[in-house]
Amino acid sequence: MLRLILITASIFLSAWIAGCGGGSSNSFSSGAARVEIDADPRKVDVGDRVEVNLNIEDVDEAGVIIKIRFPNELTYIEDSSIFYVDDEELERSPDSIHTSNDNYFLIYRISEEDNGENNRSTLVFDLRADDSKKEANLAVDPDINSNTPFDPDNPEFESEIEVEIEIEG
Repeated sequence: MLRLILITASIFLSAWIAGCGGGSSNSFSSGAARVEIDADPRKVDVGDRVEVNLNIEDVDEAGVIIKIRFPNELTYIEDSSIFYVDDEELERSPDSIHTSNDNYFLIYRISEEDNGENNRSTLVFDLRADDSKKEANLAVDPDINSNTPFDPDNPEFESEIEVEIEIEG
């Protein structure tokens, strides 16, 4: 009987721990899509590159606009975007790039069809560290695509997920 109780308790505890997540999450699920972000490396020197990976799943039938915000201490490397979908590697530049006083915004509009048969893709691009900053946050805001032009002066940006980069001078 004791063995049965221990096994049951062990299964319950394992399921509970697996569901907790264990700290800050770099993923977000909205009505528009499920998005995960990662960056490597997370600690760089000025002049170094950072590879950013966005996993995109379950894109809404209306599509998704993925707004990525990062500080001016980082610069998008032109022609570095690659879109992986259905075992294919496709070049995919941002639909637009904007600057504001302190930030850059990369805008990608992805339709349900763009996201492939399994409605799952990965977007990879590079940033370069141009100036030191202790906490350079890359933030993502996935919204249902309304085909409204993006306005950097009024970005309607709500950071849903973030990853932090430390840039040393």
